[in-house]
Amino acid sequence: MMNVRAFIFMLFTPLILFVSSLVTTRIPNTFLSQHRGKRRNTPLWEMGKDFTMEISPISEWRDQTFDFVTSDDISLSKEINDGTILPRTVCLLPFPHHEVLLQGQTKEIRIYEDRFIQLFHKSLEDYGGIIGMGLLISESGIVKPIPLCKIESYQQVDGFGIFCTLRVVSRATLVRICEYEPYMRAICVEKVDLPIENEKMDLLNFMASNIENFVVTLSSLENQLKSYDNNDDISNEVRDLVIIDTYDDDMEDELDREAIYKSAVEDAKMADSQGYMVSPSSSLSCFDIGQKQRSIQDLTAISWAVFCSSEEKEDKTVTIRIQALDSSKLLDRLYMGLFVLREKKKYLEEKLALVGRRKRQQLDDN
Repeated sequence: MMNVRAFIFMLFTPLILFVSSLVTTRIPNTFLSQHRGKRRNTPLWEMGKDFTMEISPISEWRDQTFDFVTSDDISLSKEINDGTILPRTVCLLPFPHHEVLLQGQTKEIRIYEDRFIQLFHKSLEDYGGIIGMGLLISESGIVKPIPLCKIESYQQVDGFGIFCTLRVVSRATLVRICEYEPYMRAICVEKVDLPIENEKMDLLNFMASNIENFVVTLSSLENQLKSYDNNDDISNEVRDLVIIDTYDDDMEDELDREAIYKSAVEDAKMADSQGYMVSPSSSLSCFDIGQKQRSIQDLTAISWAVFCSSEEKEDKTVTIRIQALDSSKLLDRLYMGLFVLREKKKYLEEKLALVGRRKRQQLDDN
């Protein structure tokens, strides 16, 4: 029964969630023309300076009340949650949708346009240092789910703008965009996972164990492919087959997938700002079947880290990351994570088999 459920979920959920994640209103062309071609990312280390500053936690933003929020917004927010989370205002910094970040991930950017510098200072002064990532899609659309980022550190340099590091600490669903000029401000409702049913703790731990096993397997397969790339005896034709674009070229010491995954788990836990409603006693039965016992916080961190263990930006991968951002069930997110890892394992095994055949053919020809 569980396998059937997983198959149905993986077959139909991507289409349903992706369609439901788009805002129906269009972004004005004037805003898009100003945005297009002007935004740029610049790593902080290129400036050769140290950027540190203590920033207020997300609780400051949560505790504020905002003038833009109307009674209609509150009514609409009840369709997104049970009405216990009130809508709030947030400044939106535009990003291409393929740059979507998940809990714990960071992004280093340079802000140099006057309007975005105004946005930055507005967020610091009135929004507790919280900025929403406005994920632009197609020519005039924006994705409903948005990552909520905390300004972790920054430095303003005369003549260069502001260099800052953003870290995702939560997520939200857009209700409406209330301002476009000089920058976007929107009404949003923070999104949290639904309470966990106690009897599902064993299943959650089982799926988390499978994810960790898959990550180890994928790391091994990728290392095997890399070993072919480092082999001087293979032809360029074979070497072209083993190029792996999973990781960022600037990744320090070229960490493998397992190391990146473990780091992503720790980052997700560090950035966790949610509370959890579950009885920990329900997970004691994990000992009966030899499973590792994990807290809900650990399971939630795994459900985010599984999508952060690579830097792939294929359309399918980006779509699933947006679906994960829009999810409200931990179990569903773990299902999606397993689906991604299974697909990647299948791809790597096929690629490794092809490289092996080409290698044997090369030896036979010699």
